[in-house]
Amino acid sequence: MSAYQEKIRKFLDFSRKDFITAKNRKIIHYTLFGALIVLQFFLGLTLYNEWVNQSKVNELQKERRFADTVRQLSDKTRSDYLDAQWQLQNFFLKREPAYLDRYFTLLGVYWLAWILCME
Repeated sequence: MSAYQEKIRKFLDFSRKDFITAKNRKIIHYTLFGALIVLQFFLGLTLYNEWVNQSKVNELQKERRFADTVRQLSDKTRSDYLDAQWQLQNFFLKREPAYLDRYFTLLGVYWLAWILCME
């Protein structure tokens, strides 16, 4: 055996004797076991939060879609109302019944036009 191999053998024997004792093994094993328990706790906490928050996220998405629908309908109603006001103003200026018909159409009150025609 060469001198280099003898030095490596002595180093490895010393390392084994120094590092792997019963007292050190217990500390290392308990430390690894504790780290494993902490890791599992945080993993479980993360999975629980994802599971619970998913239903909240779905509910928020439904509310957002409903709010978007209401906003679109509100914008369309506002646009129709302003256009109807413009048609009424044109009717008063030009006295053409087409403007009045368009006004009632935009407001969606056909029954009001029918009542006015009946009088």
